[in-house]
Amino acid sequence: MDDSILLPAGTVLGGQYEIEGVLGKPGGFGITYRALDTRLGVQVAVKEFFPRTHARRAADGRSILPNTRDDAAGLDAGRARFLEEARLLARYRHPNIVRVRTYFEANDTAYLVMDYLDGAPLSLYLERKGGRVDAAAALSIVRPVLLALRELHGDGIVHRDVDPHNIYLTRSGDVVLLDFGAARGASMSVVLKPGYAPYEQYAAHGRLGPWTDLYAVGATLYRMLTGSVPPEATARILDDDLVPLAEAVPEAPAALARAVTWALSLRPEQRPQSVDAFEAVLMADDAAADAWPSALASAPAPGVRAPVPALAAAATAYAPSDAPSSLDAAERSWEAAARREPEPRSHAGRWALVVVLFALVGLALV
Repeated sequence: MDDSILLPAGTVLGGQYEIEGVLGKPGGFGITYRALDTRLGVQVAVKEFFPRTHARRAADGRSILPNTRDDAAGLDAGRARFLEEARLLARYRHPNIVRVRTYFEANDTAYLVMDYLDGAPLSLYLERKGGRVDAAAALSIVRPVLLALRELHGDGIVHRDVDPHNIYLTRSGDVVLLDFGAARGASMSVVLKPGYAPYEQYAAHGRLGPWTDLYAVGATLYRMLTGSVPPEATARILDDDLVPLAEAVPEAPAALARAVTWALSLRPEQRPQSVDAFEAVLMADDAAADAWPSALASAPAPGVRAPVPALAAAATAYAPSDAPSSLDAAERSWEAAARREPEPRSHAGRWALVVVLFALVGLALV
């Protein structure tokens, strides 16, 4: 890590937030710090807009400057986008979406002040578990992420950066979605996560939507269950050597395997178009999943909403990823969550799903 780009400990931002240290590694578009809210006496996380390929730290050690004259316009546009999405996110009070307390401009850049989460990212949890987890653990983690995405998509917001680094497991057993890719404007270089980003994110004018995030969710599930990241989408276009989840992990439930394969379809229109559609397949009974005609594997699923319980209370902390005590606690919480029995479905719900499946088979045969 290049310490010269970091704000030093003791720096006070907005007349209120005293920097204590950096959280994790700086991202392509920002640096997140642990800070003390000196007015309230609580710890917070402060994210600084700092696109390193377009900006540098000024001689005063606080402000940022464009790297070149050509970067100036992109930097201004990126900062405006960062603040625009901050305004949108600040209104959310959702247990699975990191809470934005406030935002402000200073030092020729912009800052987000968020709740400080005590725990560890999913990426570190997977490392500690030997690279992979079983289906029960994977579902207990991904279902709260789907709750968060349903909320965002309902307001027209696409996360654009779902992956194990941006899914946080808290010490209290909550799952919180982080880092909303706020700065990825068309005028700036796009930082993508190979294997998690679908093909449309590589195109300057790619059509993004819920299907974009669901590809990343499918890739995250694939990573959790197989221990491997799917091949990069651009490589799959030329030679799709993705091993289907049903082959890579034969013991995976059929519904889960089918949902992941569907979400990882290369063409946006062949993926689930909403969280509800994806979840209907993801949480279907194995027998029902096996009954789906093969033609439906590349077509939108019916908009049947599967019941998903809210698993967590509002998140209140964000801790450095190398805190072993927090990670151990999070690990214990998630192992306990994975052992919990799923909520029983009502017989009415089961028969409704059977009716829908038979109707779809009839349509496919017409």
